[in-house]
Amino acid sequence: MAIDKKESQMIKVSVMMPSKNVGAYMEECLQSVRGQTLQELEILCVDAFSTDGTREIIKRHMAEDGRIRLLDDDRGSTGYSFRKALEEANGEYIGIVETDDFIRADMFELLYDKAREHRLDFVKADFEAFMDIRGERFYMKIPTFYHEDRTFYNRVINQEICHGLRICDGYMWKGIYRKDFLTGNRIFMHETKGAAFQDQGFLYQTVQKAKRVMYLDETLYYYRRDNENSSVYSANMIEKMMEEYHLIEQDMEAGRLSIQGFEDVFYYEKFARYKNVLKHSAREVWREKLEAVKEEFRVPLLKGFLTKRSGYVYQDLMKLYLSPEYYMEELARELDACRDRIRSVVRMTDGKEVVIFGEGLIGMDILCAMRRFGSGTVRCFMDNDKQKWGSEKNGVRVESPERLALYQDCFFVIANEAHATRIWKQLLEGGVLPERIAVCDYVLDSYEVMSRTMEIG
Repeated sequence: MAIDKKESQMIKVSVMMPSKNVGAYMEECLQSVRGQTLQELEILCVDAFSTDGTREIIKRHMAEDGRIRLLDDDRGSTGYSFRKALEEANGEYIGIVETDDFIRADMFELLYDKAREHRLDFVKADFEAFMDIRGERFYMKIPTFYHEDRTFYNRVINQEICHGLRICDGYMWKGIYRKDFLTGNRIFMHETKGAAFQDQGFLYQTVQKAKRVMYLDETLYYYRRDNENSSVYSANMIEKMMEEYHLIEQDMEAGRLSIQGFEDVFYYEKFARYKNVLKHSAREVWREKLEAVKEEFRVPLLKGFLTKRSGYVYQDLMKLYLSPEYYMEELARELDACRDRIRSVVRMTDGKEVVIFGEGLIGMDILCAMRRFGSGTVRCFMDNDKQKWGSEKNGVRVESPERLALYQDCFFVIANEAHATRIWKQLLEGGVLPERIAVCDYVLDSYEVMSRTMEIG
């Protein structure tokens, strides 16, 4: 569909939607984009010749909404889809929506207003991971910033401190980017096959070259975790991740990208991503890939880019150089420990009516673990924060401790790290028997709890 100059000037956000065989999810995703309160959109669906009905869904929506265009990805590459859509885009800002996800109705209006008000190169918000469990949808908020870093929310961040945020900012699709910023700085994605990890190079470029950015403390994007065809579950994802970082380093050598001044951030984040992906790869490839990792990190260590100040990354590398066999055992123990934490919560709540005291990340982990793997029933959350009373999270009401007497026969799980002892005393003083109280004062691991591949046996 041709767009004349007058019409193109009205477009505020061009939404890119790459797809391949996502027919099971495309309807919900496309409806969420079409239903945006910001009307001045164009919707660029770039499909890699799907064979499962995805293209038919797009064409049906095209007949109903003239803002939608269908482009072809004849290379089967998300990076190629991005470049093709960017060349076609007429919007002032660019948004990306993965087509097994969906977005809040006011996402682009809120982001666009903030971008224009503060003259931002990009603006992003928080997201919630979700999966469908036994016919019900479960959500888990994944904040960009935790604890003291929360001061970075809702403020303009300048270039001097922006690059250090790369460790926190690992997703390209939860915001919008000024088109002139992308094209003027020749920001691109690598055009490797498939849809795995091409956004990593893109993220380094945007963080390095942006002068004014903002992160909103609000959930606008919903990220699916139970699509078995997702790239994060591919059998060769460690190879795809390593390939992407090799291309990033080629860009550095060619002068297309520089990490000068924040090498520590780059290598910390690189190792963290390698480790996370390796943990979910077949164990028979661990030895081979770890030998490659040893070679890749030898020079950064010798140059002092990674030191004791790098925390667990440095400690992990020291174990790896000491003995790959020992480090593989460490990786296996980490995975087993994660399963054991989830398993222990399921065992102590199985068959019980449960009150989870604490509605934060730990409480959500417990609720998800119980719903996925257990047979217990969560009656309510309790929390000492008055602002949360009466709200609902994943269909579970948050109650005041003043209503403790109504739940005397329940089993209580304290889901709090900082105040577990104080809450334990509070429950005892409220008449709850000590044998009806358990403490879970650690995050189970939100991504593992919601991973399609997680099994606890």
